[in-house]
Amino acid sequence: SNASESTKTGLCFLSPVAFALGIETFGSFEQAGLGVTNANMGETRNNFKFQTSLTLLIIDTILYTFIGWYLSKVYPREWGTVEPWYFLFTKNYWFGASKLSVVKSSEIAHYPEGGVIEPVSAELEELRKQDRCVDIINLTKIFDTPVGPKVLILLILYLCFYLFIYLF
Repeated sequence: SNASESTKTGLCFLSPVAFALGIETFGSFEQAGLGVTNANMGETRNNFKFQTSLTLLIIDTILYTFIGWYLSKVYPREWGTVEPWYFLFTKNYWFGASKLSVVKSSEIAHYPEGGVIEPVSAELEELRKQDRCVDIINLTKIFDTPVGPKVLILLILYLCFYLFIYLF
């Protein structure tokens, strides 16, 4: 209890110390028969203010929550991917990944090489020519890992969804 107020305040970044000093200060107010009120919580008792304890407990809560969230992003775990330690300083984290480009189906080769493809009727082929279909070709997912990007090939597939619009 002989430590200076600034030393005690600095140690209060450890939440158990902030709690213990707050309880000690609270006890000294109760022992004097005053109790802690809004009017006297800024008064110094034993080189410490009760208000400092409450303020630093709130700051500790915010700080520990941030540290826990950060570590959950960068610490390796069984499922999911981890972020690099500097992820907070990357443009992709704050503004998202680059946008996917949309390519008209008439601009790409329609059929993959060597695949088994169901024949398409003339009506559906006409929809393809009008760009009224969605093609999914070789769908993959890229995971960023600490040792470099890993590609997971979900399916080697070729899907074409045709959009029918009926007017009544």
